[in-house]
Amino acid sequence: MNGRRDRKTVARILENKKKPLIKICGLTDSRAAAAAVDADFSGFVFAKSRRQIAPEAAAELLSEADPDTISVGVFVDESTREILRSIEIAGIDAVQLHGNEPDDQIEELHSAGIYVIRAFRMPVPSEQIERSPADLVLLDSGKPGSGHSFDWKNIAIKRDYLLAGGLSAENLEQAEKYGPAGFDISSGAETYGIKDPDKIKEILQIGNELKQRREAA
Repeated sequence: MNGRRDRKTVARILENKKKPLIKICGLTDSRAAAAAVDADFSGFVFAKSRRQIAPEAAAELLSEADPDTISVGVFVDESTREILRSIEIAGIDAVQLHGNEPDDQIEELHSAGIYVIRAFRMPVPSEQIERSPADLVLLDSGKPGSGHSFDWKNIAIKRDYLLAGGLSAENLEQAEKYGPAGFDISSGAETYGIKDPDKIKEILQIGNELKQRREAA
């Protein structure tokens, strides 16, 4: 599926999804994208990274995406103009800011009808996270994509958040105890630095089990 959804549409889709949400980030090839077809979010890294993908290549992968999956473009300290150009080419639904972007840039993206996820590299004061104008916040370790986690016991915010950093099939149940709105998995879905379809499917299966437990609670 191609064709970007606006901020209100993305918010409405997410509101109707069961929690915890699952985001598979750093998709670069068709096998991984196909395995992640049932994820709540599919993440594409446009910033410089070993997982970087060109907007045109992301568009190709998204042509077969499930319409219920929200596509997310990850940027680090990029200009608003370049962000808008990239997501228009790729047909991306939402933007994840993972650098030192000011709140003013979030407001600029909102004005363009873009749903914004703001990543914070922990530790960050809870007050700073709470007052972010982003639609959703993401709490990550100090080294995103490294496979390292931070001390989840230090999370003390009331707003919904995605949890990232060192997550895999092995520790999702433990992380679930902290009540995040969802999980962002990248390196934990890889084998030797490459997205592993079997690991992605296992993560999604665990995610579905956690959704059922929350619904039954």
